[in-house]
Amino acid sequence: MIKDVRVILVFIAMSFSVVFSAEATLTDLQALPGLKRFNPDSQLGLFSDKDIKSVRVGQNILNAAAQLQQQGGEVHYISRGSRSRNVKISFYQPYQDSRLDQRFTLKFNKDNGFIHLIEVNYKLDSAYLDMQPVYQKIVENAVLKYGEPLLMEAVRASVTQPAAEVLARQYIDSLKVDPTIKAKVSAFFDDKIITSRTRFVESENGRAMLISGFNECYLWLGEGYAEILSLCALRKSKVNMKGQTVTMDLYNFNIEIEVENYRAPTAEQLDIIL
Repeated sequence: MIKDVRVILVFIAMSFSVVFSAEATLTDLQALPGLKRFNPDSQLGLFSDKDIKSVRVGQNILNAAAQLQQQGGEVHYISRGSRSRNVKISFYQPYQDSRLDQRFTLKFNKDNGFIHLIEVNYKLDSAYLDMQPVYQKIVENAVLKYGEPLLMEAVRASVTQPAAEVLARQYIDSLKVDPTIKAKVSAFFDDKIITSRTRFVESENGRAMLISGFNECYLWLGEGYAEILSLCALRKSKVNMKGQTVTMDLYNFNIEIEVENYRAPTAEQLDIIL
């Protein structure tokens, strides 16, 4: 009897999940405990140049989540109250005898609801399938959408003693960055320096590949390094990619600062026409 009840409860939970994924609207998202504190009409007025599935840094979390949901994304659990700081949304598609999960994590400011970081994680459900072909397809599509990533020629041109390989620290120290975002840009690159040998090497087509521990990363750098798109995966020459993941992150440091400093309009700032 108990076993039958459990089966029924599991079935109900699965049915609810399917209905929520297929039929939820912006109104439903506004009703979720972790998101209902935000106003979907609030706008920061600044957006990243790049987007991933049409979502940009600087967007209102309710609007961005609704966009992905309307494209077929499945919204995962969102924490209750004012603790929620991110929304996770997955896109599933079949791949061989498994499926690929393209999972978005939209990180937003807990006080105003504007997105300050977009993370996307690609993973196959099977631990026995090689991720390498999927990774190569992601790289190809990224180049088609965003253009060529950072080239090795540009890395060598920025340092005083160019060589076949360039240490990441040399490259970072050579960057000329606006003082207002310098700390954030430095923190981004410092996070990639796993050892003193973290370096850029030349990949195929002259692309600069950042070798960071067991990871390799391609970087798309915006003007003044204010915006960075990174695509990272385990190095195929060092680690078997079966069961592994690929990650894509989109940063915009100017917008991140604007989000941190945002203050909602007060009554004195409202333009009321009678």
